[in-house]
Amino acid sequence: MQQGDEIPKFMDRLVQAEQVFVFLSDKYLKSPYCMYELFGIWRECSERGEEFKARAKFFVFPSAQIYSEAGIDGYQAHWERAAAALEENIARQLKVTAVERFARMKRFQRYARDSQHVLEFIRGLKHASKLDDFIADALKTLPRRA
Repeated sequence: MQQGDEIPKFMDRLVQAEQVFVFLSDKYLKSPYCMYELFGIWRECSERGEEFKARAKFFVFPSAQIYSEAGIDGYQAHWERAAAALEENIARQLKVTAVERFARMKRFQRYARDSQHVLEFIRGLKHASKLDDFIADALKTLPRRA
């Protein structure tokens, strides 16, 4: 990306890639842009777990709380609060609210509704425990250039 590029347009191109490497952390799972990416990959795979698993490779940092129900529920609650706050803001400024803000609220509502399902799926995958192992395995999956 270059300075001035639009992040959502970049993300839309990224999620269409044949192979995507995702580095999950607590910050990632609370970031609107990162969740846009994660749910974009999920959507591009038509929400089919096998295709999602084939296209996206995950490295899960210890800060990502996906190995407990409480952790996953915490991300769901985070997006519920974010969606509710945005909804309140829109209600106060309905006449001047940008269309993009409505779209963002709908995305936040989807993250709240579906994050449990997506994160439970990711949690059920075997993950490398060391970053070096993840990178070595990821490099094996990339096509060789002549």
